[in-house]
Amino acid sequence: MPRFFVAQAKAEYLRELGRFISAHGKEAALNPNTDAQIAVKMRIAGYSYNQIYSTIREQSPVSVSIPDPEYQLAYLQKGIRPNLQSPQVRSAASQVRFQRLQNETTITEHRLDKLGLATPVEADPAPLPKQQTQPRSFPQNRQEAKRSAEDERGR
Repeated sequence: MPRFFVAQAKAEYLRELGRFISAHGKEAALNPNTDAQIAVKMRIAGYSYNQIYSTIREQSPVSVSIPDPEYQLAYLQKGIRPNLQSPQVRSAASQVRFQRLQNETTITEHRLDKLGLATPVEADPAPLPKQQTQPRSFPQNRQEAKRSAEDERGR
């Protein structure tokens, strides 16, 4: 398998993981269901099983946190494979391939956003509100700290 396709799969996984985190919060990165959902989207987009498995094994925060390679393999076999081999995923993947042939779209296009499979994210998410903080002055020595603490208690 050419390295380009493996690198493309890894990049696409990380992009989709970023979209998931933007849409569902940072807890989504540590959810095994996120890996399964991204794997399904990648399979529908035309990535091979080997590309998906190697990408998740090397890039997934859940998989990377598993230290033993045997347990990583078990995670892929029991957590990811059943989702990829479901009849619904196979049917959706064949429909996408059929649509590509009808529309004469290039078969090499695997980007989820170009295929309409990407997780929807707000175009311009609102910035997080900043907390109002007063500027703090740091006392130069312990005596000043003691005096300022006494002054505040006296108020």
